[in-house]
Amino acid sequence: MPSIYAGTDADFSDANRRASIFEGDFFVYGPRPKTMALCDFSRDTIEQMLGFQPFWAQQRMSETEFATLFGGALRNFARRRTAMDLAAAIVGDLGCDPHATYLSAPSLMAITGQGFLAQGLGGPRHPHRDTWYAASPSQVHWWLSLYDVDELSSLAFHPRYWDLPVLNSSADYVYRADHELEGAVNPPGLGEPRPLETIVLSPEIRIASAAGGLVMFSSAQLHSIVPNDTLKTYFLVHFQTVSELDLSQGVGAINLDSEARGSVLSNFLRCDDLSPIPDQLLDGRSSEEAHEAEGSAGS
Repeated sequence: MPSIYAGTDADFSDANRRASIFEGDFFVYGPRPKTMALCDFSRDTIEQMLGFQPFWAQQRMSETEFATLFGGALRNFARRRTAMDLAAAIVGDLGCDPHATYLSAPSLMAITGQGFLAQGLGGPRHPHRDTWYAASPSQVHWWLSLYDVDELSSLAFHPRYWDLPVLNSSADYVYRADHELEGAVNPPGLGEPRPLETIVLSPEIRIASAAGGLVMFSSAQLHSIVPNDTLKTYFLVHFQTVSELDLSQGVGAINLDSEARGSVLSNFLRCDDLSPIPDQLLDGRSSEEAHEAEGSAGS
């Protein structure tokens, strides 16, 4: 079974933490000023569209109205640089090198309850690995609760599949960067990768979190959303990071079963200046190696 670390600044360096995550472990951090800043911004964005106490909005709206208004919140969230700046601040606060760490745009997710919008909004609920959606095995997933979440309404991880391949439809998935623009609820025209065999959900790991709490895990973890049987909607924000060192050295979790094409890394930005991820990193070379190659070509 994997280990779950209740993280403190002194526990692990970022390099050791990533290595542990790539072995299947989890890191859990309580609320801290930087995570609460992103939490507050995210809640404000949602509340502007869904009103006060948006977790009760599904009781006062139709499914169409809720989906339309939350879609507006997704677009407003995606169009502003604030979320990226706040996420980058969290990454730096937790010990990552902001000049060598690249970040995806944070995304909002709504986990509706009791069959209301049964598929939810903002991300898949069924068992899946992020790698099936063209995530790099070198990616680390950061999951932030916007309101208090207990173990009955959280992520569920399925550890028996950490080293066990799952027959799935990721070979049919092709990622293109424009699918992620404007906070789209789902990439248009693409079927979501799904298991093609029965998933044994037990044993499972559930991690409860207070508002502003953070869970970090590998893109290769098989996980799903715990069915929400309440009348409340749970809201979360999540993003991914990748280290330049890991990409250039081919370090990451083992890719057991993903055959997705394309790469989400084309959308990642460097934390300190939000510059695009260099093409050479997508090819597995470090920035220094690329500069040396350019120098040799010019001499």
